[in-house]
Amino acid sequence: MASSIIEVTDKVFIELDFFDVDFKLTISSFISLIIDAEVDNKLPAIELTFAKPTFDYFEMLMDQNRSFGIRFGINKNLAEKELIIFNITNFKTSINEKNEIVYVLYGVLNVPEYNKDIGLQSFKDKNSSEVIKELLSGSVEGLNLNEEDYFQTNDTQTWIRPSCSQKEFLDRVLTHSWIAEGDCPLSAIFLNKDLKIVSIKNQFEKPPKINFNNSDPNAFKYRTYTIDTQRGIFQKAFMEGREQPVIDMFDLDKSKSTTSWVSSILGIFGLKTTNKTEKSTNDILKNKYSGSDYDYPILLNAGNCHENYYKALVNNLKAKALYSAMNVILELDQCYFDESSLKLLDIVEFTPIGADMKTIPALAGKYMVMKKVLKFEKYRSFTLLTLSRICGV
Repeated sequence: MASSIIEVTDKVFIELDFFDVDFKLTISSFISLIIDAEVDNKLPAIELTFAKPTFDYFEMLMDQNRSFGIRFGINKNLAEKELIIFNITNFKTSINEKNEIVYVLYGVLNVPEYNKDIGLQSFKDKNSSEVIKELLSGSVEGLNLNEEDYFQTNDTQTWIRPSCSQKEFLDRVLTHSWIAEGDCPLSAIFLNKDLKIVSIKNQFEKPPKINFNNSDPNAFKYRTYTIDTQRGIFQKAFMEGREQPVIDMFDLDKSKSTTSWVSSILGIFGLKTTNKTEKSTNDILKNKYSGSDYDYPILLNAGNCHENYYKALVNNLKAKALYSAMNVILELDQCYFDESSLKLLDIVEFTPIGADMKTIPALAGKYMVMKKVLKFEKYRSFTLLTLSRICGV
C-alpha cells in the first residue's frame, strides 16, 4: 500500500494514502490540507493542495471513482487511527513561480448511500425522528445515527420518500419536523460518519464543554477572533426588528406597518398577499394558520400531513436565522483534532475582548460550534471554530 507520512511540525503528522496509485508526497511538495465540517446535514469536505513538476497525475484525477484516505494526529504513530476516506469530486491546476504544476483536489467524505437516488418509499404513522431512525437503520454503507441527545418530535404522519437521495430526503424531513415554536432540529455529520440531530434549545441548556476564557495555562486558548454578522434576507425577515418590521407569517402583528419587502419574503414560500374583501369565502380555505390579511394557498392539508407541517417550514427557518445572526470565528493555534475534545453542536463558553483589552459582557456566554475547519500548512497547523448564538445585532 503506497502512503505518504508528512511531518507538518514536530508534533503534527498527516498520512495520505491513494491506495492502488503509486503516489507520494513530501513536505517539500505538500502545500496545504483543509478539512471543513459544518452543521445542517452536510458531508465534511476536503481540499488538498500540492505541487509536482509534471502533469503525470491527470489520468488519476480524472477517474470518477478515485478516492483517498487520510489520518492525522499529534504523533507519528497514526496506524492506530482509522483511515478517513474521501471521494474526489473535482480538481484544478495552475503553474507556480517555479514552473511546477500546482494541484488542488476537492472531495467529500465517502458515504456511498448519501447522494444515491432510491425509489419511492413510505413511512406510515411515524414521527420525523422515527423516520430518520428507520431510514438509517437500513443503510449498510450510509450514515450511522448517533442517538446521544437525539431530537424528539410530535409530528406523526405518513412520510413519503420520492425517488431521491438520502441527503435530499433527510433535508425534507428535517425541514418539516416539529419540535416546538422557536425550536428546531439541527444536524451534523462527523468524520466517523456519525449523524447527530439535536434540538437547539436542549443543546443550549447544557453546561459548556470548554471555557475559552479559562485562566488555566493548560486550557485551550484562541490566538484571535473575528465577528461575522449575517445580514441576509432571513435575518431581515425574522430578526432585525429594529430596522424592519418583524412579520410572523402565522400570527400577523397588526400594529406593525408593512412594506414591499414583506411580499417578496412571502413569495419565497409560495405565499401571497390578498385582499380578502375582494374574494368570496369559497375562494379561500379557512384554516388556523391564516393571518387576517394574508392567505396561504399552498397550506392546504388534505389529511396526509401533521398539523404543523407547513408551520414547521417557517418556524425552522426562523430559528436557524436567529441562531446564525452573529458568528464568532476563533483561531486556535494548538493541535485540536480529536472530535471527542470538541465537535460540531457542542456548547462552549466565550467572552470577547474589545479593542481596549476589556471584556465585552454583552457578548459573553454560551455559544454553539457551527463549523470546524482543520488547516495544515507547511510547518504550521491550526483550527478555525465558528461559534453562534442569538445576539441583538
